Amino acid sequence: MVFALWAWISGIIIVNIFNSPYAMATLSTINSIAFYLAAFIYASKLIKISIFELVPIRLLITIVVSCLSSLFIIKFLLNQYFTLHNIILLIISGFLYVIAIFIIERLFKIPFTEILKPILIRFRQNNA
Repeated sequence: MVFALWAWISGIIIVNIFNSPYAMATLSTINSIAFYLAAFIYASKLIKISIFELVPIRLLITIVVSCLSSLFIIKFLLNQYFTLHNIILLIISGFLYVIAIFIIERLFKIPFTEILKPILIRFRQNNA
């Protein structure tokens, strides 16, 4: 209830002060992060463990850094050396990113395929 009230009041303030979709998107992102953090803190206190034991921080940092770096490298290389239509650029960069994810999975031993298996199984069952 407190979080819903906070989101509503902060939204009104941002609209009245900035009246910008970028400001609203930033506020929404900040609120979402704060709400998830609060939920993690509450859950860790409820089950009496540290939040660092609940959330694998080292693994998350490895995943974020490796994925973002591969995204930036792919985007830089494609923009630097090719002038392509946006749709073709999107398709090629998506294909290269999938290849980069499989390389990152092998290098850093991050189980992306194990994480994605349940999602793909549900997707197949819903579309069948």
